Amino acid sequence: MHRCHKTLGMIAFAVGLSACGGPDTETAPPPPEPANGNDNFARSEPAEAPPDPGELTLDSIAETDPLEEARAQRQQLREQRGRNRHWWDDDALAERLGLNPDQRSALLEAREALHRVRTEGRERMRSQRELQRHADTAGDRERLEELQAQTNALRQQMDAAEQAWQEDLRAVLRHEQIERLAEERPDLVQPPADR
Repeated sequence: MHRCHKTLGMIAFAVGLSACGGPDTETAPPPPEPANGNDNFARSEPAEAPPDPGELTLDSIAETDPLEEARAQRQQLREQRGRNRHWWDDDALAERLGLNPDQRSALLEAREALHRVRTEGRERMRSQRELQRHADTAGDRERLEELQAQTNALRQQMDAAEQAWQEDLRAVLRHEQIERLAEERPDLVQPPADR
């Protein structure tokens, strides 16, 4: 009886081991080389493990995708210049322009509105590109045209937001302040839109 239990125990152990995937491959000795000396036998190398999601960085992703590389570069530029720094926060420039606290507050509010539209627009553009990629892969021309029309509408909304920012800038600042700003920072002031 004792021998029967021992045999059943060994069988149960072997079945359990095989159910769990076999012996531990990390500590088990390597399998023996083919006995027949066949040179055509090639042992396959273990597959390279996929990168750990925790190890992914903007730089590692950017190395494989040009679009991601551009995004990584934009992100680095944002970090370098400080996203929350606005030209009206430069006290010397604000003093030369004669900005008052109410004007600074109004400019900040208008700029935040523009930032919201830009951020939402960029997110929607990314999803539009993904949808267009799928429609193109599927050969769905009708869907592609529909998505292109939506993308054009998004671009128009973003352009309108930029124009609204310029109009807000002109509404908040006095004429002489606009002229002085255009002299010192011409990149910030666009000519007024024709109406």
